[in-house]
Amino acid sequence: AEKTRTEQADLAREADAKRLQKEIEEAKKSEEDRIRQKMENQSNDETMDAAKRALIEQYSYDYTQDGDGNAIGGGDDDDTAANNGDGVSSSNREHAAHTMREKTAKMKKSNNQVSKKDAREETKKAKEDKKNKKEERRKRAVKGERQR
Repeated sequence: AEKTRTEQADLAREADAKRLQKEIEEAKKSEEDRIRQKMENQSNDETMDAAKRALIEQYSYDYTQDGDGNAIGGGDDDDTAANNGDGVSSSNREHAAHTMREKTAKMKKSNNQVSKKDAREETKKAKEDKKNKKEERRKRAVKGERQR
């Protein structure tokens, strides 16, 4: 009876060892498959990347917006880059850049903006008012109306 128990224990250990060995082999195989799959995907990505880049280059916008929604950057500042000389844009990005340049030019021409001359006049007036108030306070202090 003792022999059968030890034999059964040995058989169970051997079965466990075989099962563990099989699991290890499967894990290695799946790791190799995963690495091979990853390498294949990378090679596919490289070929698709070129095509993707070409599409993105042709149809995408290339400007970001600041917090106010105003465009920052926009490609070349050359107006001829935005069209082929006949007023037709060669790509979506160039058209968007051209449109943004026109829009900003119109905004600069608008009358709502304060000119430098007006701003300087306002600053000058504010300084004069401040100076006059200070002078009035000084006079009151001399007369004894304001005591320290």
